[in-house]
Amino acid sequence: MTQNNILVVRGGGDLASGVIHRLYRCGYRVLILESARPSAIRREVSFCEAVYDGEAFVEGVLSHRIQDVGECAGIWEMGEIPLLVDETGEAIKKLHPAAVIDAILAKKNLGTNRAMAPLTIALGPGFLAGRDVDYVVETQRGHDLGRIVEEGWAAPNTGIPGMIGGYGKERVIHSPAAPGEDQRSGRKGSGNCCHQYREKQRNSCLCHNFRSIKRNDPGRVSGIGRNEDRGY
Repeated sequence: MTQNNILVVRGGGDLASGVIHRLYRCGYRVLILESARPSAIRREVSFCEAVYDGEAFVEGVLSHRIQDVGECAGIWEMGEIPLLVDETGEAIKKLHPAAVIDAILAKKNLGTNRAMAPLTIALGPGFLAGRDVDYVVETQRGHDLGRIVEEGWAAPNTGIPGMIGGYGKERVIHSPAAPGEDQRSGRKGSGNCCHQYREKQRNSCLCHNFRSIKRNDPGRVSGIGRNEDRGY
């Protein structure tokens, strides 16, 4: 095949995986670039899980973690999708893809630029179409979801979750401190996390053991990052 049908997608979370899956089904050779410790809201349908497990299977499509960009051709020949831990996009310089798609959904630009490929696309806020990338795809729920922005910005991040069943921010529980971070001082590595305050703040503790959460509504816990030491 002489046509360059190689695409690089930065990010392998749940939204990114939907994009990756569709591109794969359309016949493109896709390389996923991820961080060393990715998190995803819907882990079971996210290709980024291959970072931890070596492979991830989503809706009939298999992704394999690779250690070097030179392994891509072999994975593509098997009809699968390679995933490489590469936060800065160094592999892009070696592959010369037809397009780079930023699907990290960080709500800000983490380094994607128009010089990376002949076509650059970004999902969500934080990118100026025509300057940072060629096109931006609107990701905010509502009438404009999926709209292609050729000039300007996508809708800004409101910080408020979209309404589902009449609930917005009420359906999301945030941890008051990251794993290994002292809630009061913010110092990392203390190991105290928020668990020493668990009796007072039991409803918001997600740092390590989400089973400790007490909720009166039938909601479900999602968006939990991986914790290999604790087996989840």
